[in-house]
Amino acid sequence: MTFGYRTDDKVIRALAQRQFEYFGVLGSANKIRQMKSEYENEKLDIKMQDNFFAPAGISIHSHTPKEIAISIAAQIIAEAFQYNIPEEDIWLDPIAPPIKTQQLQIQGCTEFALMIREAFPECKSIYGGSNISNGVPRNLRGMLNRTYLIMLKRYGIYSAIVDAFDSELTNIAEGRRPELEKLVYSVMDGDDIDNSVLSEEEIKYVKTTRVLLGQNLYSDFWLEL
Repeated sequence: MTFGYRTDDKVIRALAQRQFEYFGVLGSANKIRQMKSEYENEKLDIKMQDNFFAPAGISIHSHTPKEIAISIAAQIIAEAFQYNIPEEDIWLDPIAPPIKTQQLQIQGCTEFALMIREAFPECKSIYGGSNISNGVPRNLRGMLNRTYLIMLKRYGIYSAIVDAFDSELTNIAEGRRPELEKLVYSVMDGDDIDNSVLSEEEIKYVKTTRVLLGQNLYSDFWLEL
């Protein structure tokens, strides 16, 4: 998955001579037909042709990002079964987008984490803990990473790749901050939060959760608003 048709095209051309067991490309059927037509006209030899899935995903009439993600996951799992790979040995990564440029897409990732547990209960899920804060000022990244991990934990994320130097993030990952988890879950449930009785740290988690939920617009100054 890249940012668009032209970058997809560059990746495909760069990898055309390599073999893959599964190579999926996102996009509409029209876009895929256009790309394949160009390759045929140019007589581009694509070695991975037999394992080239485009549009990626099984047909479930998916339209939303989370539905598309589930359809792709289902296709990958089906392919894995052909190689006798059991579901419990398959790991799925929601791949959280950076909030600085793709705030609206974050909820699709969050909901996909929940759907993994419901649709593929034996599969394991993993989350790259720094994706969400990529491009954010360094002093603010930790708050985003910690809050989003709490949100994903509620939806049953199995494991996370975290910054080992962030002791607070480690505490959250290992369940040593239950009071913060309870607070974040309350915000996720839409409960009324009385900031006057909260600590400065707790207020930061409330503000960050609301930004991650898309309730407030992201800016580098969200904690000051």
